[in-house]
Amino acid sequence: MRKVFKKSITMLFVLVLVSATMIGCARSIDNDAVVSTVNGFEITLGLANFYARFTQGQQETFVAPMFGMDPATMWSEELFDGSTQEEAAKESIMTDLQNLVMIYQRANEFGVALTDADRSHIEEVARTFIADNSPEALEAVSGQLETIILYLELVTIGEKMFIAMREGVDEYVSDEEALQKGMDYIFIPFMETTDDGIVIPMEEFQISEITSQAIMQLEIFREDAEEGLSHIADFFGVDIISDTFSAGTPMLNEWLVEAVDALETEGEMTGLIETENGIFIGQLTSLLDREATDNRIEEIIEDRRQEQFASLLEQWRAEAEITLDERVWAQVDFVRMGIVIIQQDLGFGDFDLDEYVHDEYSDHDDDHEHDEYCDHDDDHEHDEYCDHDDDHEHDEYCDHD
Repeated sequence: MRKVFKKSITMLFVLVLVSATMIGCARSIDNDAVVSTVNGFEITLGLANFYARFTQGQQETFVAPMFGMDPATMWSEELFDGSTQEEAAKESIMTDLQNLVMIYQRANEFGVALTDADRSHIEEVARTFIADNSPEALEAVSGQLETIILYLELVTIGEKMFIAMREGVDEYVSDEEALQKGMDYIFIPFMETTDDGIVIPMEEFQISEITSQAIMQLEIFREDAEEGLSHIADFFGVDIISDTFSAGTPMLNEWLVEAVDALETEGEMTGLIETENGIFIGQLTSLLDREATDNRIEEIIEDRRQEQFASLLEQWRAEAEITLDERVWAQVDFVRMGIVIIQQDLGFGDFDLDEYVHDEYSDHDDDHEHDEYCDHDDDHEHDEYCDHDDDHEHDEYCDHD
């Protein structure tokens, strides 16, 4: 939930321009229709659409380019469970919005309320957003003043409640519970590089030879707590890696962690730890790494706070009376209408800001070269999505009222 609050409100405070790009003809939605109720609170389609479009815009403008996805097709792609990207996103968006309402409804229990300064700032942001966007873009995102204000009120209360709901957890964590030790280790791979620079697996006889050499090196230098591991690393031409750990630390080889954790004296080295791909040798450098242990204490306290927040939210959701009108929610369609957030430099300094965002969805040149969904030529030869004839016989996709 924290990411939802922060990302959503920042998007309005900093990125105030949007551009709706149409595939086919946009159908007006009924902003006043009730899409969901939470304990009697009516979530209108306008509110849900506003939140959904900004989430969509973040994904299409920022996330899709990072992962090489095409915003024009990404929402139709299937996930591993058979649902589409759009279906999964809309389910998550609706759950987040319902949770925002539930949290808003409980604010009085925690003494949380909007201040006059909050309300003034919210109205200023909402009016700025409206002033900076075209009527077409505002219609596309259901950007009416009252909708924006309500959304920002929900988010602002949500941010305050995120703090309040996490308070009161036990913040005592012993060093024993958070204990982090320090280690150095080397890894001698069972790989070799050919004259052509290709890395290939060693033959069995080579592995046997490397293992014998490692045993001999360890016998020579094992008692040298200061330089022993360094000498062995130099012999095999590998680097020493330093890390902190506790029993069961992920991302480190479990046999390496187990062997180093069993050591009792700083500077002591393990024996050879043989794996399918190579040999580890570890050295205990600290029985208690103070900095890492203190960081782990903070992580444990943060985990407790987050668990309390999640537990409260789960409890409230179990107790809540929630309805969802799937038919109404279906009016919000990411596939036929894209949202681009046009970034404007307002002096916040948190983003690399551009002056212009290219319209990826529609080619608006006069020849409409790629306008495969909505052909506006006189003969309407391929106009299967938008019927412009007088009888509007098949006009289920395009509302001309």
